[in-house]
Amino acid sequence: QVNRRNDTLSLSYARTISSSLINEVRGGFNKEHLLQHSNTTLEGFLSSIGFSQADIAAYGAATGDFALSTFGHPAINFNNTFATFTNGGRNTFRPLDQNLITYGDTLTWIKGKHAFRMGGDMVYNEAQDGFALNRNNVRGAITYKSTGLEPFTDFLLGLPGTSVATVSDPRPAMDVHNWESGFFFQDTWKLTSRLTLNLGVRYELITPFVDKNDLIANFDPNFSDPTTGQLGRFVIPSTKTLQFLDPRIVNFGYVLADQSGLGVGRGTVRTDTADWSPRIGVAWRIGNKSVIRGGYGIYYPTSAAQGIRDPIATNPFNQSVTKKGTDGWPGNGVDGTSPISGGVVSPTGNTPAVNVVPFDIHQPRIHQYNVTYEREIGWNSVVRVSYLGSTMQGLIAGKDLNQIAPSNTPFGVTAVDDDGNLLPGQICDPTQGNCGISPADFARYRFPALGDFVLSYGNYGHAQSNAFQTQFERHYSHGLLLNFAYTYLDEKSTALDTGNSSLGGIAYDSLNPDQDYGIDGYTSKHRFVAYGVYDLPVGRHRQYGASMRGWED
Repeated sequence: QVNRRNDTLSLSYARTISSSLINEVRGGFNKEHLLQHSNTTLEGFLSSIGFSQADIAAYGAATGDFALSTFGHPAINFNNTFATFTNGGRNTFRPLDQNLITYGDTLTWIKGKHAFRMGGDMVYNEAQDGFALNRNNVRGAITYKSTGLEPFTDFLLGLPGTSVATVSDPRPAMDVHNWESGFFFQDTWKLTSRLTLNLGVRYELITPFVDKNDLIANFDPNFSDPTTGQLGRFVIPSTKTLQFLDPRIVNFGYVLADQSGLGVGRGTVRTDTADWSPRIGVAWRIGNKSVIRGGYGIYYPTSAAQGIRDPIATNPFNQSVTKKGTDGWPGNGVDGTSPISGGVVSPTGNTPAVNVVPFDIHQPRIHQYNVTYEREIGWNSVVRVSYLGSTMQGLIAGKDLNQIAPSNTPFGVTAVDDDGNLLPGQICDPTQGNCGISPADFARYRFPALGDFVLSYGNYGHAQSNAFQTQFERHYSHGLLLNFAYTYLDEKSTALDTGNSSLGGIAYDSLNPDQDYGIDGYTSKHRFVAYGVYDLPVGRHRQYGASMRGWED
């Protein structure tokens, strides 16, 4: 189900102070309430398949009682012998509210050959998002591993799974806010009747997102514990964060943001204060039929602020814990049984997932430049030839801080038994899926306590775009309009385009990310567009059928 409501108000007031001075004030808000959820709660689902109240209580003891009232159901895997029963994904219960309050002012002043425009805009953003709430298997996941019909048979008999996964210390929905501000000055200077310059500068300031409940956690990979020599520590806004942090993260080591010495606040990244954007444009008319236009500017994509927010407000929470040998008995004085109760934590694969955002991360910087030559060729037609270029620096992309440099030393070749226990001295068979990571293998990671993958999103990417355009346009005349345009685009990047609006992909080789430089996805190298309009010369007052009556026309 989707429940949606939007409330929008926009106001604008323009005042003519004098014949050469005009001021416009504008403001408003947009409130969007959205709730997506499935049709039944976990408790309702369990009851519908025959769980008694005692069994439901036993299930809740394993997942946390909060999960019983949330919308959705468990995930069940039958070792790929039957279709997997998914948990519905992150949208199975997802509140998604977006609130914006905006204010802006623009002053226009005409002075001789100059037209000055100056002003600014401020935006206050609020967002509540349950994307983080449903990370991993909040309502539990059960895997039945055997052959033939056995997985499904065990499920129908209500037997415990081979392994189960739950979430440790599930968090509430993300509730964050930040400010976006921009100030500008622009001068349109008509030097002569043939030459016009546009000169301007813009400054932008975007503050880091701050969570109302301080549910953000970043990681400092460059810290070294002076006592133990361990690399890394977590950086959290306040002690309020600890309630929802996985014990494995807390035990690893943490520091409060204001005590870290890193110059960060509750958003755990520094405010980027260097976003200056010069702009210049020129239009030069040559004779009566030709004109040359060109321009240059620096731009900062504000969507990157959201991209920075998500890794540190989502992935450090709702850490998954896998157990094996479940027997259905919850213990702790709880009556009833459930397929996810009991068991012991798996000795492998239970390291917390970590995302890293560099504390000095900044908005990507995009240099855009273009030049166009336009010529009238008669018959109410013009031709244009253009070049458009972009040089992109500091694009946000990912790399693995735990990637091991290539070597001749084997890795992950120790065999494990059916319960995941290592069998020292025995070499595994990858085709049988019985390979494990030994303590010696783990020690080769930069951060062994954090598993085999520590994803860091930073300004690791760069890109270059070159486009050449030609266009023929016949203005509407004598019933005919024509337009033909061709674009050749060459765009290459190291920040893999994954279709995400703000974060690039992950480098294939984190030790040499520049080797990913290549043609961007989702781009067309050649593009041809043609369209036309022809007004048929038939009907009243036209060449043919001029005497038609009204109903015939």
